[in-house]
Amino acid sequence: MTPERWQQTQDLLEQALALPESERPGFVVRSCDGDDLLREDIEALLVIDTRLGDFIEKPLFDLHGDHGSLTPGDQLGSWRIVSEIGRGGMGAVYLAERADATYEKKAAIKLLKRGMDTEELVRRFRSERRILARLEHTHIGRLLDGGSTPDGRPYLVMEYVEGRPIDAWCAERSLPIEDRLALFEKVCRAVHFAHRNLVVHRDLKPGNILVGADGEPRLLDFGIAKLLEGDPEPHATVMAFLPMTPEYASPEQIRGEPVTTATDVYSLGVLLYRLLAGRSPYRPAVEGRAALAEAVCSQVPQRPSTVVGARAKAEAETPERAEKDRHLAKRLRGDLDTIVQKALSKEPARRYESAEQLAADINRHLHGLPVLARTSGVGYRTKKFVGRHKIGVALAAAALIALVSTAAWALVQRSEALRERDRAEDEKEKAKWASDFMTGVFGASDPSESRGKEIKAIDLLDVGRRQLVASNDQPDQRAQQLTVLGRVYIQLGQYEVAKDLFKRSVSLLAQAKTVQGFQRAEAILGLAQAESNLGHDEQAEESLKSGLLLLERAPGGRESTDYVDALNDYGGFLSQKSDRYDDAEKQFRHALAIEQKPGRSRDRAVSVALAGLGQLERSRENYKKAEGFIRRSLELRRHAFGEPSIEVANAMNSLAVVLEELKNDRDAEDFYARSIAMRKTVLGSSHPKLATPLSNLADFYEQHGQRAKAEASYREAVAICDKSGNEDRNCGFIVFFLARLLANQKRCGEAETLGVKAISLLEAKSGDQETIAEAKGVVGGCRAERRDFAGAEPLLLGALAQLPPDSVVEKGLRERIVRLYEAMGKPDSAAKYRPTTAKPDA
Repeated sequence: MTPERWQQTQDLLEQALALPESERPGFVVRSCDGDDLLREDIEALLVIDTRLGDFIEKPLFDLHGDHGSLTPGDQLGSWRIVSEIGRGGMGAVYLAERADATYEKKAAIKLLKRGMDTEELVRRFRSERRILARLEHTHIGRLLDGGSTPDGRPYLVMEYVEGRPIDAWCAERSLPIEDRLALFEKVCRAVHFAHRNLVVHRDLKPGNILVGADGEPRLLDFGIAKLLEGDPEPHATVMAFLPMTPEYASPEQIRGEPVTTATDVYSLGVLLYRLLAGRSPYRPAVEGRAALAEAVCSQVPQRPSTVVGARAKAEAETPERAEKDRHLAKRLRGDLDTIVQKALSKEPARRYESAEQLAADINRHLHGLPVLARTSGVGYRTKKFVGRHKIGVALAAAALIALVSTAAWALVQRSEALRERDRAEDEKEKAKWASDFMTGVFGASDPSESRGKEIKAIDLLDVGRRQLVASNDQPDQRAQQLTVLGRVYIQLGQYEVAKDLFKRSVSLLAQAKTVQGFQRAEAILGLAQAESNLGHDEQAEESLKSGLLLLERAPGGRESTDYVDALNDYGGFLSQKSDRYDDAEKQFRHALAIEQKPGRSRDRAVSVALAGLGQLERSRENYKKAEGFIRRSLELRRHAFGEPSIEVANAMNSLAVVLEELKNDRDAEDFYARSIAMRKTVLGSSHPKLATPLSNLADFYEQHGQRAKAEASYREAVAICDKSGNEDRNCGFIVFFLARLLANQKRCGEAETLGVKAISLLEAKSGDQETIAEAKGVVGGCRAERRDFAGAEPLLLGALAQLPPDSVVEKGLRERIVRLYEAMGKPDSAAKYRPTTAKPDA
């Protein structure tokens, strides 16, 4: 349908609706003047309007009718009615509870109104049931059940969301822009999940996106959603006018054209506009559906910053509010205006390609990255780069300065022997080396070299790394440079790269004839740190021992700070193994004994040793003793490093773990949160060293029944692991924890995928047989749930066989095997594996 055709239809429809019902048929025949298709469309719309009223635009509880109402205590299937929530033209919604007490949470039941059970509406109702059944997502209201009443009316049982529309929730709390954007990003990802499952919502608006008491959004009401896999829609021409809310509808919806995922992207743009500017992007001069539709199709909305700026001027009589709006307008100007404009493009092809791409741009803006919607010139990219990478740029600059200084020092030493003969020539060589090195590194940021790509701090370091690897300088000179750069890559969490640099340094130092033990030990101990982080335990311990031995043999080595640091590193490595706690304690106490001698006052080294002893006592379940060690370590670190710092954040995380064991939950949660916030301040929000603390916080939430918060923290940790290539040895555990959480909620589709991934990571980097077996149990259990018995049985039996004696996870595995054989109809096999301590089913 063309825009002109739509306008003609809409105008005639409104004129007909203004007439008494008895005069409408004659008016339509006269006005259509022989155009039978136009007449049929208008007549169909009039019939639908008479039957349904304006149920789409009015709240459910404003409309009344004979629904064949249910009363409290009535039962539908396994559900008991508690009260009526609301009613509308199509039916009623009831609050319900499980009649057999197996489901404690509340549910919402949608029941089709008696008389509305036409073939078309029943088809749409059943379509909604089919749509919801495939949409299992944290931020989408879940379908719990469904069925039909004795008189044949279908009903849906859905997760009951007690919350507020997203715009009202944000306004009532005066939520900062950053928090609104974070909330909106979650909505976008939920919409993208629906799109991936071939579903377009078509009615995205605040009333269909509620925020619960936990602060998490839930996407509701897929009643007018459309499947993208060829689900037919009878009467598509006339129905196109109804399944939408005009204020949030896209131009193509208004015109009656086919809807796609771009339709939802547009509605998300309208929602974002409202969340940022506090009003709709369209304010036509004349009220009414026709004027609003015309505005949606042809009017270019003002930028959100312009709207807020104008509001600030109009509210000059309230200085505080005006100042707040002026600040907000400045905050919206630039990226956010551009993001909104792209989402609200009239042409679908000019919008974001997906809701995920819109979410990604919101995320990029929140993290100071250049947004995809904006044409990024050199100045814009540079500003964003420096703004978000203050620490990274400082690290890069420090590393490059260190490298240049090292090179300059080496050249100066070499020039001493030649000073009288060719001083001028050597100085020229030194200057040329420094100039070439810096030119090569920073040349990467030249637009002609970067070719439009954003240049990151790590890109500059990579340039320096490649230059050093290809260099032909003296072995000792190159080795020192490689060691310096290796330590920078350790700090950035790039452990594989760091390992390669340290190995090259160690190899070069083996060729040098004049290198002291300290320099060799520095490179070998750096290699040990990289190997340990990668889970290469045997190599890491060998390197640690070699480094310690070199220091012990060097003059003054046993009293050196390098030696104390190496003892602490070795103690930390040994403390990860339950059978070597005593050996670990010896290393920490040896380090303390050296540092506590008269004349030495290195708070940093003492704090590391105390933290190590605290971790050991926690592992031994001596929690009060552990708390004492860790609190002393925290105070020393605050004095030595100040706040914010990674060292203080590490101590806070360790203290939180101990406080949780001591049942001091309030302080434990506080220290977890403060530790993570401090890490994000220092490292940014995606550094690999954030993953483990986030996982610890997630475990805290999980243990205290806060599953939504636990899942959010686990997902953030997994995303960080994925971004860093899952290099950290803890990533396998973190992925498994998320898989286990989802499996416990019967969300087996994603749980199985994550479980398989966890097994692979754990086998490659950990070798923890107990956790690997437990992960196999999760995957096997999920396969059994979907009746893939051939895939589940060998996995579960193999997991049980690989468990060490007296394993704490054996009982859970046996229970999974019992459920498998019961589902397979093999009671004798089930009895064979039934745990002796298992309680009988209730």
